[in-house]
Amino acid sequence: MHTFLVSTYRIASWFAAGSLGILGAIILYDGLANSIAAHYRAVTLIIASCFIMVGVGFFVLERNLSRVRQHQEAIQDRNNMPQQLVKPWQMIHGVLTLAAGCAFLLSAARIWGVMARLKSGVRIFG
Repeated sequence: MHTFLVSTYRIASWFAAGSLGILGAIILYDGLANSIAAHYRAVTLIIASCFIMVGVGFFVLERNLSRVRQHQEAIQDRNNMPQQLVKPWQMIHGVLTLAAGCAFLLSAARIWGVMARLKSGVRIFG
């Protein structure tokens, strides 16, 4: 069960990081490619950097959590995690899987909305 949660969290965090990065890149491209006022460019830069930073945060959290877990297993018996640590790790991975999954679904919906708006010829900001 625990390896299933770890794998699910890893997949969800990668999808969340990727979709948030793509959303940030689309917004950044739209803000810089069009000739709009400087304050709109600043807004697009801030919004895009926020999405990109959250995506990078999911990626960094996943990588560092894996390192912490490997270090904990290396201290103990290499094959089995102590029973008192299984439940907290399951909770951590469960909550983070839910957060990453929700972030992925929301950012995928936003990407779809942004692309529909750009296809209709309307810029995102301005």
